[in-house]
Amino acid sequence: MNRSSSGGAAPVEQPPQARQRPSQPPLDLIQQVGGWMVMLFVFTMYTRLPEYLPFRAHLPLILMALVLVSAVFTNGILRALRSKQALLLVAFTGWFLVTIPFSYWRRGSLMLLTDSYSVAFLCFFGVTALLTTLQQLRQLTWVMAAGTCVIAGLALFYGSETLDRLAVSSEISASFDNANALGLFLVFGLPFCVLVALDPTRVRPMRALAGVASAFATYATLLTGSRMGLLGLIVLAMVFALRGSLKRALFGAALLVAAFAVLFALMPEKAVIRYRTMVQSDQEQIEDASAGEDPVAAAEQLNKASSSTGIRKAAILAGIDLAYHNPVVGVGPGQFGTAMAQGQNHALAWMQPHNTYTQLSSEMGLPGFVLYVWAVIYSIRACHRILRASRGRPDMILVSRLALCLFASFLALAVMGMFAHLAYSILAPLLCGMTVVLERVSGYATVRPVSAVSYASPQRPPAARITAGRRTARR
Repeated sequence: MNRSSSGGAAPVEQPPQARQRPSQPPLDLIQQVGGWMVMLFVFTMYTRLPEYLPFRAHLPLILMALVLVSAVFTNGILRALRSKQALLLVAFTGWFLVTIPFSYWRRGSLMLLTDSYSVAFLCFFGVTALLTTLQQLRQLTWVMAAGTCVIAGLALFYGSETLDRLAVSSEISASFDNANALGLFLVFGLPFCVLVALDPTRVRPMRALAGVASAFATYATLLTGSRMGLLGLIVLAMVFALRGSLKRALFGAALLVAAFAVLFALMPEKAVIRYRTMVQSDQEQIEDASAGEDPVAAAEQLNKASSSTGIRKAAILAGIDLAYHNPVVGVGPGQFGTAMAQGQNHALAWMQPHNTYTQLSSEMGLPGFVLYVWAVIYSIRACHRILRASRGRPDMILVSRLALCLFASFLALAVMGMFAHLAYSILAPLLCGMTVVLERVSGYATVRPVSAVSYASPQRPPAARITAGRRTARR
């Protein structure tokens, strides 16, 4: 009688396609240089480095040229186009070009294409074309963590309370002088800092710096008074707390609740008032403002928060109305405010839609909306698939951590996109590009999780053989 029939458990073997990652040949000099060029390009555009450097006009153009040249010499162009996300974003870019002739302001749409969206698409293209190994992807996460540290440093040393909310001085950075934008970028980069802080292979000073940056980024996000940023933090906390066993998840949830309670206790009253508008009725808000230490200042802050909420709701409704009347080509990329001005909507004239999804549907029509959202959803599902497939496998710890980091950033960005206009920013294309690389280097681009892998007949899966052996032993 064999071991299975006697009750002994036969060793569990995983199918070959699930336990082996594709071999990664050593990089030549051009590939190494190209990888560092795209990392420098991502760092430069993510931190908005040209805004506070003397040679601001030349650095992005130089880096863009170097990335394109490196992609050509390493045959990265074809490699970048072999993913579904690439096809969707290329189609989105093509539709962008199609909608320009129908735009309310064609020159404005062209400027948006050359100044903003071209950078976002090149981030995706450069990452997928020039990063070919797991180590390079890991280094890019370090670059993102370093960029988040830079943004947190700007908030620490050059932050000022604009309208009673933390923001970077406009003399230093025109991008982070808005409190919502500052909170958005801090939340987006927070998972990368956490990844570095928990990486046991890094030296202790680097891990300590990443940990301090994570804590300060969390507190700085709360000081911005950004309700969008608070929702992003809650999403990140839920993703990290609920990962693992039930006992660990409950402990993490309790710890996060305690941490948020301490942070809210240390925050100024004016910032807390903004957050109360998310859960309190108007009457409760008025009563709390009257009972505070400074009723006049509290009432003023409450009026600002309520006014902001009203404008956002009106912008969402206006975006839905524009999408309904312009379902194919929209009003043109970046022309929501122009359409409002021409439609005699003076309250929203020349303003942004404050919602990524209504921005896409109103400015680029339903085809643009579908292509963009499809690429994002496909990438989120890819990260989740890799997470499930690499769970409990010691040889895939790094892959699992990278997938968790990207998954958390994606979910936080998807939620914050409901309150910010991010359709043409670098954030979503960058995450899509990193997901493509992770799929490629981990071998899960076309491989399903271990639990879903089919075994050739007549062999049964190892778990089924073990179960059958135990039944025979009981008989």
